[in-house]
This record gives sequence, C-alpha cells and structure tokens, in this order.
Amino acid sequence: PGFYWISGPIFTGNSATLNGTGVFFYLDGVAPAGPCTLSSLVGCLNIPNGAEINLSAMTSGAYEGILFFQARTNQTDVFFKNTGDYDMSGAMYFPTADVSYGNSGASNDCTLFVSNTLQLGSGGGGNMDFNNTCSAYGGSPILTVTLAE
Repeated sequence: PGFYWISGPIFTGNSATLNGTGVFFYLDGVAPAGPCTLSSLVGCLNIPNGAEINLSAMTSGAYEGILFFQARTNQTDVFFKNTGDYDMSGAMYFPTADVSYGNSGASNDCTLFVSNTLQLGSGGGGNMDFNNTCSAYGGSPILTVTLAE
C-alpha cells in the first residue's frame, strides 16, 4: 500500500501480474500526446496482452478512491491492451490523455474514467463488468457533476 510517484513508464511484458491494495499512482511529467514507450520520460502506462492486474485505491486520506492520477501536463496515451484481466478499483484520472481499454475481462466495483478520449474494446473479446458503487470508499470519489464550457 502507499503513494507512488511515477516519472517513467509502467510497461509490463505479456502475461505479467501486477497486484496492490490501498495504492495511489501519480503519473508525473510534461509531454505532448503520443504513445507510452520504454523510452518515455514521463509517468505513463502501457499494459500489453495477457496481463493480470489487481489494484485497489486507498480507502482513507486525501487520495481515497483514486487509483491513477496523471498530471494535466502529461498527455501521454494510456493503454490497457487486449486479453488481460483487469480488476482495478478506483477512479482513473487521465484528463489530457487518450485511454484505450482493450477486449479484456474486467470486474470492478468502482470504475470511473476521466480522460480526453476513452476507447473501449469491441468484438466481444472480453467480459467487462464496470460498476460505480464505490462502497469501499464511502461512495464515488467524484461527488458532483458539473458542466463547463
């Protein structure tokens, strides 16, 4: 458990396993839009095929209910590729990034995405079950809806 300040890529190999309970990942840096690669100099995510991810956000404190927070100045794309099993509980904040979530299995009790764009897999390759009850965090970390122009 804990707060992780990431200033380089999280780039796993195929069929990798990533586990953590009570975690918060801050993806730091200043970068224009583009892919997350092994040579990226900013915090970014590129999770390839077949990965198993079991992560849950902190249940108390200032970052309660937030799993990933990418700096607004970091526009690097986020990839959760096909055929993985993604059990990620908590808000995922990538406000200026394009997020791609492949045909993967997902069973999440608190799934909130904030992103520039969000592309969800098609073709029936996975079983996505997103939920927004966020009961482990006392409700949704995004408490109000606001529209702005």
